[in-house]
Amino acid sequence: GSRLLKEWIHYPLTDLNKINERLDKVSSYIKGISYKDDLIEIYDIPRITRKLILKTMLPHEMGHLEDSILSAVSILKKEKSSLTDIGETILKDLETNIDSYEASQINKEFEFLKGPLLHKVKEQKEDMNFAKKEINEYIKTLENKIISELDGVSRVSLRWEKKTEKVSLILSTSIGKQLDSRKGILKTRKRASSYEVVEDEWKRISENYYLKHQKFVNKAQEIFEEYQKDLIDKYHDEFLDISRVIAQIDVLQNFSEIARDRDYNRVSLIDSEKLSFKFNKMRHVMVDESSLKEPFVPFDINTDNYNIMTLYGANSSGKSTLLKS
Repeated sequence: GSRLLKEWIHYPLTDLNKINERLDKVSSYIKGISYKDDLIEIYDIPRITRKLILKTMLPHEMGHLEDSILSAVSILKKEKSSLTDIGETILKDLETNIDSYEASQINKEFEFLKGPLLHKVKEQKEDMNFAKKEINEYIKTLENKIISELDGVSRVSLRWEKKTEKVSLILSTSIGKQLDSRKGILKTRKRASSYEVVEDEWKRISENYYLKHQKFVNKAQEIFEEYQKDLIDKYHDEFLDISRVIAQIDVLQNFSEIARDRDYNRVSLIDSEKLSFKFNKMRHVMVDESSLKEPFVPFDINTDNYNIMTLYGANSSGKSTLLKS
């Protein structure tokens, strides 16, 4: 709502009916329901929309989009908005193709794809999983080759080496424990307690897995970009409509919360040719009484009998505060 609030400040309403309509909404929120829990779950939808247009969405941002639409639909339902149906349609589209939990984990392996999207990369995923199965089987057979040393191994881990485009198999040992760096099987790394498997069989298996993995990731990235284009082609205007309604609710809900906490009164506007105003106990919205050493003295002003006012007084007596109020 911050961008919308800035827009309202730069382009204030001048139509009396629209002003009263906005004030009516604030009044209803003061007495009615709060959407704070739903609003806090909504990310910057216009920003996400721009990234969809450019096809630069990151996986976790797709999870953010789904969470945002889910919370937005919850609010739209309570507001009985005409955008509820299209919001539910977008949500169903996302739920069909995206696992929001996996996406929110910044899953660079594209494990968040599901349904029709996952089916498009089924072949590449099966090849990658078969190659991964080979790796798991190799690790088991490795036990037979260094069986006498395994009691000192504290961890077996795969490490991606992007610069050399390979997958390394690393054996880490307990402090003070050393393995036999057998020629052709193990090679001591820089750290004395860390060993890399260098056997030819491992090189073949790891290179195959790296190749299959890259094919899957590349294909999944291609599918993911296509899905971004599909989303923006179908729902571009709807995304912006929903974000604008939610932004308006966000701003008005904050207005109502501030008005309730600070005990503000609603201004009464009268359509009249005569320019005049009357304020009782007016105070500056930015002056917090809790920060003052003495109680804030409110202003009473009534311009019914004159249209020019001369304001004078000693320094720090409140002239600027009155004008800003």
